[in-house]
Parts: sequence; structure tokens; C-alpha cells
Amino acid sequence: MPIPRYPDISPLAWEHPSDAAAMAALRAIPGLDRAIGATFGRLNEAAGGSRMLGDDAVRVTSTSHPRLHRIWREVREALDAPGDWPLYVRPMGGVNAATTGMDSPKVLLSEEALRQLHDGTLRAILGHELGHILSGHIRYKTAFMLLASFGTTALTLGWTVPAYAALFAALRAWDRTSELSADRAALLATGDLDSIVAPLAGHAPEAGPFGMDWPRGAVWDRITPVADRGLKLVRAHPEPDARIKAIREWARSDDYKAILDGHYPRRGDERAQAGRWVDARAAVLRDGLLDARDRLRESLADRRSN
Repeated sequence: MPIPRYPDISPLAWEHPSDAAAMAALRAIPGLDRAIGATFGRLNEAAGGSRMLGDDAVRVTSTSHPRLHRIWREVREALDAPGDWPLYVRPMGGVNAATTGMDSPKVLLSEEALRQLHDGTLRAILGHELGHILSGHIRYKTAFMLLASFGTTALTLGWTVPAYAALFAALRAWDRTSELSADRAALLATGDLDSIVAPLAGHAPEAGPFGMDWPRGAVWDRITPVADRGLKLVRAHPEPDARIKAIREWARSDDYKAILDGHYPRRGDERAQAGRWVDARAAVLRDGLLDARDRLRESLADRRSN
């Protein structure tokens, strides 16, 4: 299958309505970025990036991992990524991937994934992570993961109980929606719906007639760095069935077909994209705000029950 390419594509092209609305709501919180940077910036680079990589991570190069290096290059070329973010491989006890970094994202793939998965699934996983980077998700995802890891010990960093609870709920509600956008980026990077759906359903699409089974959605779980040098699993993603339904609907949509035909918002020129992209984004925000509100209420309810 030829590698798709979308020159100068803007992340707006794959932005999910709920993600757009929830991100707009997050960025509207006064002083949020400044507070996150001041509280977690240096802490993340020490406790997040280095702890996640550990002492046994190997940076992917054309010499160390030629196959993976080629796939990562192809994914970046497909979405016309303006940067070359470092990719690492390490043993993680299972098929997994993660990205961290407040200002300097680092992508980590498990050795188990590299060993067990074929090119199509690896391309989907890396396309998903790259979608997060290009959409500007990593700063907020890292803050959310650190809050989840520290729990109420974050209060010693200057957060009050109401501020911690409100920020955690808002970030959790948004974090779920961001996965829907990243799934769309993965579809664009691969052009293969099965490579997205099969891992979510618990099967590897290239594993042969007998299939390869793992827990549903396990490929997309998050590895969260914690301060005690360990790693813990945080399941903040939407249920696999909801993600499968969402990506299948988008794959059948006129918007996706338009992108395939070369009609999509261009990076750095979003405001000049008059007509349907401007109107569509307004509709996206109107519809998505309702969904984001419901997700925020759900997160608050979950928080109270725990």
C-alpha cells in the first residue's frame, strides 16, 4: 500500500469535535498554561521523561532499528511533520507506546510491540502518537498524567483541594476526547482502517489466520511516569467500542474523503481557509461543547464516587 502524504496539513483536519471544544475550554482557564509550566515543567523533565525512558531505553536510529526508523520517517512524512522528535525503544512488559514532555516530546515504543507487530500496526501506533504531538496535546497530557500520579500529594506543590479536583476533572474529560483526534491522525498516516480498529478490538490485523489476541485496547494504554521511578498504568481513554465507532464513522464521512482528495486546512493558513472549513469548525465547537460538558459532568461524578 502506498504511503499517503498530505503536504502542509493542519491538525485542524483531524480534530474531533469533542476535542476541539474541550481544548478550547481548557485554554480558556485563566493562567492555566503558566500554572502548569511553573508547577510541572522542570518536574516533568526529571520525573517524567527520564523516568519513563529509564536506563534501558535505546534511541531509534537508522543503525539501531532500521525498520522502525523507516516507519517513523514515513509517518512524519505522511502528516508533513515540521519536526523530528526522538523515538525510543525499551522493554515494557507488553505491547505499548507513550509520549511525554512538556516542551520537548519524546516517544517511547515497547520492545514487545516492535517484536510482535507488523509495519501497518506500528505505523498506526506511531501515527496516533504523532497526532497528539502535532495537535499540541502533550503539554496537557503530561500535566494530567503527573496529577494522576501524584494524587493529593500535588497539594504540596501549591494546589488547593478545589483547584486540584477541578483541574483533574477538566483534564480527564479533555484527555478522553483527545484520543479521538489522535485516532483520526493515525488513519491519515496509514490509510488503513483495519490497522486502527483491529488493535482496539484486541486483535493484530497482520497476525495470520489464527490471530494475535491481547486485552481490548491494550495497544493504546498510557504508561504514566511517577515520582518513585516506577511506572503505572492509567486508563483514561474512551472505551474501545466508542473509539471504533467514532473512527469508522469518520472514515465514511465527507470530511475524510475531502482530505483524501487534497482538500484540507493548511498549516499556518487556517484563517484563510474560508468557506466550509470555517463554518465546519464553528459547528464542531457548538456540537462539541455539549459533549465536553457531559464528559466533564461524568468525570466530576466519577471523582466524587472514588
